Amino acid sequence: MRIAVIGTGGIGGLYGASLARAEADVTFVARGAHLAAIREDGLRIEGDRGEIHIQPANATDDIASIGTVESFYPVSNYGMSIVSPSRSAL
Repeated sequence: MRIAVIGTGGIGGLYGASLARAEADVTFVARGAHLAAIREDGLRIEGDRGEIHIQPANATDDIASIGTVESFYPVSNYGMSIVSPSRSAL
């Protein structure tokens, strides 16, 4: 299943990493330094239930480049603001 997580912060990162660990094809939408870190080192989630490290992690700041997905999760104000005008790109 192809999934886009739009807003890869604390919540989006955890959801997306869990889905990727379950072998879903996840693209993470992030920006700035966070996007650069995901591209360089993958996505690492550390918590009281252990660690998830997705590497390589498919990450972008261009929602239109993702293509068709079966499901998408806008999990931030930023994610919500770009999903409405860009839904046709997904």
